[in-house]
Amino acid sequence: MPAIALLDIGHTRVKLASATTLAPFDIERLSEWDTHSVDWAEIAAWVQAHVVADELRCCCVVRSWMEEASNLDLETLFAMPVRMLAVGTATAYDPSQLGVDRYLLSQGALAYHHETALVVSAGTTITLDVVTHADKQSENDNETGSEINSEKDSPLIHQGGWILPGLSVLKQGFEHSTPHFPPLKYPEANSNTQGIQIPTQTHDAISQGFALSLTTMISSLLDEYEIADVYFTGGDGATLRDLWESYAQNPHDTHVEVVPDLLFYGMMVGSG
Repeated sequence: MPAIALLDIGHTRVKLASATTLAPFDIERLSEWDTHSVDWAEIAAWVQAHVVADELRCCCVVRSWMEEASNLDLETLFAMPVRMLAVGTATAYDPSQLGVDRYLLSQGALAYHHETALVVSAGTTITLDVVTHADKQSENDNETGSEINSEKDSPLIHQGGWILPGLSVLKQGFEHSTPHFPPLKYPEANSNTQGIQIPTQTHDAISQGFALSLTTMISSLLDEYEIADVYFTGGDGATLRDLWESYAQNPHDTHVEVVPDLLFYGMMVGSG
């Protein structure tokens, strides 16, 4: 049974996991490092000491790491074949500007459940991407008589999306620009909230304003694009899911789930 090592190099964390080609959604988390205090050689040494795999697949969004990798023999360093995943053709976004992580999240979402979805990844940045199942896209194209623009003639599944600064980025801005303000943080989710309450203290005004802007945007996108599934992922994914469910004023007939390993799913099933 072929085993695959999965290396996700993000802006703040490097995460290592593994899976097999026969069970691509059965992810085993193996280790994690701070992106700013580890390097290729240290990770490779750990992999050689602790991981038995037939291949290593890497998703990297950090330019300096990619530049360093181009000067290294990664296959010798890791003692196995190494595949650097890239953005494929199944997207309406400009591929030259699309992060490979967003592309792989879309691949993972539609492999996990074949419905139109909104993928909300909450970390250093917060990205919201609309993805459409290939069969549904094909039906729409047939109805409108439109042609599919892809070098592989594959339907578009990643339709595009939005990028917002994450909590940590906004906190840095607040602390620098308004040091007299209370620190920015996510408010506590409250399932008993009846409507939107007007804050009467500054710390609530800041945190609830941040949360309300995000949750209102999510609800608007669900209504606008008839989303069937919402997947929350990333370090703050579960927190943002709880907040959205607290703040959403109108019921949505939508499947909502926190999927921490969604990117790794995409690394298993996506074709870069």
